[in-house]
Parts: sequence; C-alpha cells; structure tokens
Amino acid sequence: MVAGVVDLEMRTVGSIRINSIRNKSSIIVAIALVVVLVVEVVIELVVVVVAVIVVIVVYGSNSSTVVVIVVVVVVVVVVVVVVVVVVVVIAVVSIVGKRRKTK
Repeated sequence: MVAGVVDLEMRTVGSIRINSIRNKSSIIVAIALVVVLVVEVVIELVVVVVAVIVVIVVYGSNSSTVVVIVVVVVVVVVVVVVVVVVVVVIAVVSIVGKRRKTK
C-alpha cells in the first residue's frame, strides 16, 4: 500500500515536472505541487484515523496488538509524508531554479 502511494506520488510529481519544463508555466506548477502535497497529507491523516478506529473496533481498546498496529501505521504514514514533502520540495526548487535561469 505504502509503496503504491509513494510510486503514484513520484509519477505525479515527475509528470508535473516534465510538463512544467515544456510549458514554462512554472509558478502554476509549483502551486499545483503544493496543493498535491496538502491533499496528500490530509488523505494520509484520514487513513491513519480510519485505520486506528477500525483496529480498536476489531481488537478492542486495551490489546497490545492495537498499540503495535497503531505504531506501525503512524510510522508508515510519517515516512510516506516525509518522502512526499521531500519530492515536492525538490521539484518546486528545481522548477523555480529553472524559471530564474530562463528569465
């Protein structure tokens, strides 16, 4: 699941970067990347909340299994968010850098 999300994110950012270089509308693309980032983080948070609720309902609230699963889910989501943030920051920086050079 995580690999799928990261892969999708890489493809999205990659395609946006390629298109931006062609179109030179880099400010719009940078804004789009930030929007993608925000949406991604919100989705991840929703996934965490839903997963935690489901796990608590299924296993009961005082099980050690719940703690382990919640910790794993939170760690996974944090890793995905960090990867996405890094990718978006690199993409935005490279886009803004290219824009400065072309002016």
